[in-house]
This record gives sequence, structure tokens and C-alpha cells, in this order.
Amino acid sequence: MCTPLQVLEEVNSVLKNESVEEIRSYLKKLDLQNRERVLQKAVATYNLIRDTTNIRKEVIQGSCLYASAILNKENVTQRQISKLFNVSESSLNKGYKKIIRIVRSTNPKMLEA
Repeated sequence: MCTPLQVLEEVNSVLKNESVEEIRSYLKKLDLQNRERVLQKAVATYNLIRDTTNIRKEVIQGSCLYASAILNKENVTQRQISKLFNVSESSLNKGYKKIIRIVRSTNPKMLEA
């Protein structure tokens, strides 16, 4: 029999794996040079901030992917990401700014390319 903590850890593990696959599926639709590095940083950022904000999952994922692509010097626009995730550019921009603030305050090394 599992304890409630073990169940919660299992649920979190499943959610993390789902997020990785969701972000990976969106990433495949972009023409990027360094896809795996962008994916790693986007997922790490998503896992760091997903429980600290009430922003919609699609906005968080899109913002994390956008931030990661920018940090890795990929040529990606907010418009491309907003269309991909079906969110407004305004929402994506607000999410991006919020994510950068959270990451700066919790783990500034993540902002390094």
C-alpha cells in the first residue's frame, strides 16, 4: 500500500513526463539548431516554476520554451510560439516576464545559456 506522499510523488513524476513530451512535441514544429538543449532548459524551467504560479499550463510551457530558445540564441519570435501554443502574444509576454522574475530569484544560473 502506498502512502499519500508516495502517491503524490508518483503523480508529480507522471506530470513531469507529460510536460516533457508536450514541450517536445511543440519543439518539433520549430526549426531550431539546438533542439535538445532548448528542450532541457525549457523543461527544467517549467519544472521549477509550474507550482509557483497560477498561469495556464500552455502559457507557462510556451513561455519556458520561448525563454529557453532565446537563451540558446535561437531565432524564434513570440508570434511563432504564441501560434504554436494557441495563446495570445500578450499572455506569452506576461508569462515570459513572470518566469524570468521567478528564475532570477530562485536559480539565476538557469538564465545562462
